[in-house]
Amino acid sequence: MMAIAGFNEEADYARKIYWVGAVIMATATAFAVIPQGRMPALNAGVGMAGASVFVAYARTPFLRIRGKTRRLFGDGPEAYGWGLSTPKTWWLFVVGAVLFGYPAYDFASQRYPYLILGLYIAFMLSVGARFGYVDRLLDHSFAARQYVQFALVSILTLGLFPAGYLTMYFGGQHWITKTEAYERHSRARASREQT
Repeated sequence: MMAIAGFNEEADYARKIYWVGAVIMATATAFAVIPQGRMPALNAGVGMAGASVFVAYARTPFLRIRGKTRRLFGDGPEAYGWGLSTPKTWWLFVVGAVLFGYPAYDFASQRYPYLILGLYIAFMLSVGARFGYVDRLLDHSFAARQYVQFALVSILTLGLFPAGYLTMYFGGQHWITKTEAYERHSRARASREQT
């Protein structure tokens, strides 16, 4: 039922079909786990309901709270692309730093700890450099004014993300302003300000 609703996002009945399917799926999951006990069944049902809410938020326009549709991705273009607003992008950085931080915090128990740690360091530096470059290229303020998220990501990545970010944001300023893309963005920004 939920798949049918997903393919008919514009239909009026699609939202109702999605949520009826979510209730049926959560209930069926709970009943399937009942032989293991009540708490595992409750946990399975609540987990499936939570997954349905997450999917509705991330992929569909079916999540309405107080009459307003809540979605992860917007319809219009956003600064970082992907259809994500700037605060959502930075909060996803925090979540990503928690998820990808595991190899850095647990590298000592691995068979090849230095390889995993090296990959983590290279990845965090390159992600930080990419977003420092984009912020400078689009003439955003430092960390797009998302200071709390920047501080959290800095702590969670042990300073690797801000090292890459600051290098490209401040250190690459002269190099970035000489690129053709920067000139194109500057002209587009100037024409928007005139109108």
